[in-house]
Amino acid sequence: MSRSKLVLYTKPNCPLCDEAKGVLLKVQQEIPFLLEERNIEADPAAWEAYREMIPVVELDGEMIFFGKVSRHRLRQILAARQGGRPALTPRYRAFLERMRARLQGGHSEGAGGKDSHLDGPGWEQ
Repeated sequence: MSRSKLVLYTKPNCPLCDEAKGVLLKVQQEIPFLLEERNIEADPAAWEAYREMIPVVELDGEMIFFGKVSRHRLRQILAARQGGRPALTPRYRAFLERMRARLQGGHSEGAGGKDSHLDGPGWEQ
């Protein structure tokens, strides 16, 4: 069986991103998986998709966390995937979609505050 691949979308000077990476590395010691870290500031598409949500974690291309990474839930998700079951329950998947829609609906005053949409790559003032 091949190992799952997790991608952590992050950016410099992001304490929540550092915390998420720490959780991922601890769980990786227990349950092996591949981990790739991507800086959203280096990728305009990732910046547009995730700037209000980071850190974001994807498992094999599917978003499984944003904002806060739960060690307990990550273990559950990886165990489900290794057991051939869906990684996300329908309830958790619906929750992620609702939260994502809320965040993307409040673009100009999201997590970065008023005018946070002006401080990303390519938006020099």
